[in-house]
Amino acid sequence: MTTRSLSTSSAAGLAFGQSPLARGAALALRAADLLAPTLAARCAVHLFFMPLPTKLSARRSVPPPWQLERMHTGREGFALLRLQSAAADRPRVLLVHGWAGDALQMRPLGEALAGAGFEPVLMDLPAHGRGAGWRCTMPQIVRSLF
Repeated sequence: MTTRSLSTSSAAGLAFGQSPLARGAALALRAADLLAPTLAARCAVHLFFMPLPTKLSARRSVPPPWQLERMHTGREGFALLRLQSAAADRPRVLLVHGWAGDALQMRPLGEALAGAGFEPVLMDLPAHGRGAGWRCTMPQIVRSLF
């Protein structure tokens, strides 16, 4: 059996507290909890709803033939990426990334689906990738999906 360690440069390594920044934030929250529990709880909730690593790392340019379309539900904004050459009569497939991800992670799958005769639509959730805002909750995700 082999073991693998999480590197600090990987998203998983950052998410599971392998980075000095994550360890420092955890230490600060534990200290704040001793001094001001209500404030510490508010800070923890704020961090919990913020997709990390930050969305700035996902702000790469959209490569051709994909085109960006910004949309909003009235409360939150999200982004869709579509192929410019996709025919309208093809069956549409919505591809959605996971927490702290971005739409371009789904690009290889989207291109394979396009080659198989589908119209792929890649989605950046609110506060993810090219989506608007910095905080995201499950109700926001559900509204965006609908």
